[in-house]
Amino acid sequence: MPTFSTIQSIIINLVVAILIIFLGLIFGRFLGNLTKRILKEFESDRLIKKHISLEIKAENVLGNIVKYASYTIAIVIALNHLG
Repeated sequence: MPTFSTIQSIIINLVVAILIIFLGLIFGRFLGNLTKRILKEFESDRLIKKHISLEIKAENVLGNIVKYASYTIAIVIALNHLG
């Protein structure tokens, strides 16, 4: 039967993992929006359309890649913390 200290350490590890995921979601969303704003400032969509003749929204695509990569990193860190 697990002792009280074992249960307490498991709960602390779970709370820390949830906190890591929560902060990762906030940080990922911030980085995604920041990427979109920077690319919009550089007018990346217009430059891509002019040089490559592609109709893609590079701001949105790259912003989402950064956002979801940050989410993935946060989840991996939280799972690593849990062992």
